[in-house]
Amino acid sequence: MLQILGVLMLVLFVGLSIVPAFFFESIIRRELSQEVKIYGRSVSWSSIPLGLPVFMLTFSLVVLITKWAVVGRYREMHIDVYSWSYLRWWFVDRCVHTWEFLVGKFIIKTKIGWLFYTLMGAKIHPTAQLDAMVREFDLVDIKANTTIKHEVRCRRFGMWKDDRPTLRFRNIKIGTCCSIEGMVSVGANIGDSCLVPKLSVVAEGAQVP
Repeated sequence: MLQILGVLMLVLFVGLSIVPAFFFESIIRRELSQEVKIYGRSVSWSSIPLGLPVFMLTFSLVVLITKWAVVGRYREMHIDVYSWSYLRWWFVDRCVHTWEFLVGKFIIKTKIGWLFYTLMGAKIHPTAQLDAMVREFDLVDIKANTTIKHEVRCRRFGMWKDDRPTLRFRNIKIGTCCSIEGMVSVGANIGDSCLVPKLSVVAEGAQVP
């Protein structure tokens, strides 16, 4: 029931982000629209469609505020799946997932994407190149001149056959001048100038090299 409420709140957040974009676009069209004649017919058009960027900015701010208000700072810990802490993590994770689909995939390779992750709490050097999404931001530490081509997730579920399944959070640290194309598990520490090739997995808690 609470997860259904969370989904409804997420839909509300998206809707609220559309509102300023709609009004801003309306103002732009009213103030900057022009009349042109095409084949003898007058056509009104706006040369500056800014509604989408405004939505992307607004929704990014909503997700940013939600993360700090609901979860705060991610820390290394274990939580029960059937707990309030898990529900808070789940809601923020769904918000971030939606942001990745609506906004993140368009800005992930830009400094705007780096800025968003930094504001969310990730420690990512400005010279690092991101080509994949990051979550559990406060547990991520990526050094200079490193390329990330595989998603970074700092959480892992325990065995679901247990009576009380758990979710654990651990840091992931990646050194300078690395190329990460495979999966880096939670708790891993990647040293400088390392390559993690495609289809490879760095085990949980591993030290490389």
